[in-house]
Amino acid sequence: MTTRNAPSQDELDTRLYMASVERTMRILAAFDNGLGSRTLADIAKQLDLGRSAVQRIVYTLEKLGYLEREADQRHYRLTLKILDLSSGLTSTGSLMRLIQPVLQDLADETGETSSWVKLDGDEIVIQQTVRSKHLGHVSFAPGQRFAALPSSSGQAILAKGDPKVAESLLAAAGPALRTRIAFADAAEMAARFAEIRAQGVATTAKEEDLFSVSISAPVLSSSGVVLGALNVSALESRVPHTRISEQLGAPIQAAAARVAKILEHQAAVGVNAL
Repeated sequence: MTTRNAPSQDELDTRLYMASVERTMRILAAFDNGLGSRTLADIAKQLDLGRSAVQRIVYTLEKLGYLEREADQRHYRLTLKILDLSSGLTSTGSLMRLIQPVLQDLADETGETSSWVKLDGDEIVIQQTVRSKHLGHVSFAPGQRFAALPSSSGQAILAKGDPKVAESLLAAAGPALRTRIAFADAAEMAARFAEIRAQGVATTAKEEDLFSVSISAPVLSSSGVVLGALNVSALESRVPHTRISEQLGAPIQAAAARVAKILEHQAAVGVNAL
């Protein structure tokens, strides 16, 4: 899981900013959406924090019920209480509940994992997902973050947005990230984004992730504002990258249109879709 960097000193009002809260949130984010456990030493090393500070924060989080120790008494993991922090986003009647049937239909039709994705700075964030019915499949968890530029969802969203946003992300990309991006410079990116706009979908293939393939379609408001993207991810053994648009393009674009109508309706009755 990737996490957003702390703001620079120029962005802060140091009279109001609490570094202890920042450290606490970084420690919670280090647990990979509940998919991993950590020792105090693991956390201190991963986040480059002093062990004593980590110990105090972890102890507090344990006493508050957000962390618990495993049987060995050394490893900590998140508890289900952490979900209370997101209850406002996932309550009954929320947008997530309305989008869920669309994701389920898309997963049923394609047989693959479907997700609702939004852009947050230089990352995409999985908002909601329905897993593939196949035993071997690509899976995500709500809240997972991925770099936007190498991902099909990020490209689908950025291709429909302000070109300056994508250009700034590309300019800020470090060497490691650049090795995962298919375009070398702004001109190549612009050409790729033009193709995405013409096709209505973005596709990627990732050898490092079980040879998975991914296709995303932007979700647009009636005025053309990009609200997010729908994604379908599959193993290339079932969906060759050369045929992914042919096989999955129509279903995902139809699903994106359904989500757009849901968000438009919610916006009309005063629910924020962004």
